[in-house]
Amino acid sequence: MESLEDSKQAYQTIHITFSLLQSLEDSKQAYQTIHITFSLLQSLEDSKQAYQTIHITFSLLQSLEDSKQAYQTIHITFSLLQSLEDNKQAYQTIHITFSLLQSLEDNKQAYQTIHITFSLLQSLEDNKQAYQTIHITFSLLQTYEDNKQAYQTIHITFSLLQSLEVSKQAYQTIHITFSLFHSLEDNKQAYQTIHITFSLLQSLEEREKRHSGHKEQLAREQRYLRRRLAQLRAAPCDVPLRTLGETVLPHSTRADSLSSLESSSTSDHYVCHRTARRPPVEVKVLPK
Repeated sequence: MESLEDSKQAYQTIHITFSLLQSLEDSKQAYQTIHITFSLLQSLEDSKQAYQTIHITFSLLQSLEDSKQAYQTIHITFSLLQSLEDNKQAYQTIHITFSLLQSLEDNKQAYQTIHITFSLLQSLEDNKQAYQTIHITFSLLQTYEDNKQAYQTIHITFSLLQSLEVSKQAYQTIHITFSLFHSLEDNKQAYQTIHITFSLLQSLEEREKRHSGHKEQLAREQRYLRRRLAQLRAAPCDVPLRTLGETVLPHSTRADSLSSLESSSTSDHYVCHRTARRPPVEVKVLPK
């Protein structure tokens, strides 16, 4: 900081040029250039003091396994000056342009651009003070393994307007922490995917209905055969062999025998009335 006579104007200009060269194996090169242009103007009038200090520490570590190394170190020292003039207005404008170019192995290029635009306007009236402190900690860890590429682009635009009038104070604190970790191992990439699988279990209601209908059909057939057998025992007659054979058919032909028994019941009944009584005929029903 250079002080001027009669508490007039203080000018500060800080220019930091940081250039990192990253060497990659197999005759590949990674270039990183960080250019920080910082311009600070401080003016003091009528025994007023402006104190502003902003320290931004930016640390980036990039490690590459299998003889891969990436070093990135960014240190940003940011100093803010607050100027006061005759209880009027203090203007501050900070513009940080950060450009990072990284070339990748095997003639591949990775571009990382971080653009931070910060604009701050502070006005003070009636011997009031405005305090602003901005602390930005940015940490980025990127790991490359086996000729893999990682692209990271961070664009931060921050605009802050603070105005103070008549014994008012404005306090603003902004803390931005950005941490990114990207790891690639053995030609594999770590992807995180959320996959939701929803499976529905089908109902067996139709099958149960079919089963119940089948059981009911069998029950009706059994009741009919029992009634038929009871009729034959109660009124013995000349029962045709065909009818008896159909009556004792196994379960596989019971459905067909029902219609035969129903159709022959009328004729059989007529024969029973015409013939004389005979000894009861024992009819055996085959098991199911």
